[in-house]
Amino acid sequence: YKDHLWLTIRPENDVWSHQPVFWFEITPEGWSYGVGFWNADARTMAAMRRDIDEDPKRLAKLARRLKKDGRIVERDSWEEPVKVVRRDGTPLTTDGITLDMTYLRAGGTSYMAWSYRRGIGTPKDTGSMLYIARVEEDAPWRLAGEPVLLSRPLYGWENVSGTINNEGPHGFVKSGKVYMTYSGGAANSYTYVLGLLTADEDADLTAVESWRKSIVPVLSFYSVKGEYGPGHNSFFVDEDGKLMIAYHAETELSSTLRCDGIRRVHFDVDGEPVFDLSAERDLDPALCEVSAKIEVE
Repeated sequence: YKDHLWLTIRPENDVWSHQPVFWFEITPEGWSYGVGFWNADARTMAAMRRDIDEDPKRLAKLARRLKKDGRIVERDSWEEPVKVVRRDGTPLTTDGITLDMTYLRAGGTSYMAWSYRRGIGTPKDTGSMLYIARVEEDAPWRLAGEPVLLSRPLYGWENVSGTINNEGPHGFVKSGKVYMTYSGGAANSYTYVLGLLTADEDADLTAVESWRKSIVPVLSFYSVKGEYGPGHNSFFVDEDGKLMIAYHAETELSSTLRCDGIRRVHFDVDGEPVFDLSAERDLDPALCEVSAKIEVE
């Protein structure tokens, strides 16, 4: 806890989170720095999107990928990223935006899942939708099939606070099942939540009928006391082999200051994942060993 130190140089402004800042981060593993926004407002984001639409190549020149075992502060550790393309080499979209792409391997097949949106700021705004496609095993940046619409924000909790949203997919495989969480609602509000899609591991994950979509969120501001708007998560396995979930949320109902959260993923008696066990409700390490005395008459 509190093992990261952030220093920022920012302009004098009451809403500094909407302004670009220079930041410097110190961590147990090293340090890094950069320039960016903490939480740009809608007007600023719209202006940046207009600039990107007018000259996409200018932004593409700035994008870099960190080489394997590279150091973030060394110039030679960076290279041009590889763009994910369709099977024929064309872009994923020419009339919208794609983001939050994640890789998933299940049933011996590799997949990419991502969020796609078009018509932003117009009456024909589709909202963010989830797509999935197979990818080439030897060239995972190239799709091996056509993208398939997996989920649209049709439930009330996905379409709230002026935000039409299915984004941030991330999945894992457990006991023959594929679990893919995603985020719905407004990302800067207490209405942000996690939804869940489930499929059999050996099913064709590009077939919509293979998936079952939960009609209610699996993590929301109702789940853990003092956490509002939990979402945009990922999964990882810790050094003890336990599955963990990482996400962001706010600590107050009206706050838009996102904080990181990490907790262990549990599984209930039916083998289904449980994402909302707080530290107080989690298993006490002191109770890892249990003994019993049996008397036979």
